Amino acid sequence: MTPDAAGGISHYLPLLLIALLVARVALRMSKTRSLKLERMWIRPAIYLIFGAALLTGKPPPLTALSIAALVVALVLGVALGWQRGKMVHIEVHPDTHEINQRMSPAAVIFLVVLVALRYAATALADQGLIPSGLSISLVTDILGLFTVAMMITMSVEMWLRARRLLSQARAEKALAV
Repeated sequence: MTPDAAGGISHYLPLLLIALLVARVALRMSKTRSLKLERMWIRPAIYLIFGAALLTGKPPPLTALSIAALVVALVLGVALGWQRGKMVHIEVHPDTHEINQRMSPAAVIFLVVLVALRYAATALADQGLIPSGLSISLVTDILGLFTVAMMITMSVEMWLRARRLLSQARAEKALAV
């Protein structure tokens, strides 16, 4: 294999891995999974630790542009995380009060679009098309903060909704008795 051919293959390897990941997520999407309210704090806590490590490891220089970019990433992450959380179907069994979740197709498409945007941003950075004042470390911090904010907010939205649905199911069962 020539070096050019190897470089071409390695260029498409991330796309292949993304396609495999999307296929795996799509398969899992159709399955209903149990949701435990008392354990829903664990995932956001892990994301919070990851986000703190990301931002404190080697923070980018704080300029007006970098602060604005990080704030925009945080706001967009929260807004899109709330939307993504709303796309997850949550149901409570009326008799057992078991909570189940199932990801909607829109949530998977949403995730694919985010991965594509991240891939595009990385490609822009590789080509030197990042605006002046934005370093690679700042771009990765922006993407990391966005992702962490999105995942934490998604978990919070799901927890609030699952708790509300469980309360409604308990109230309806109490009225039925």
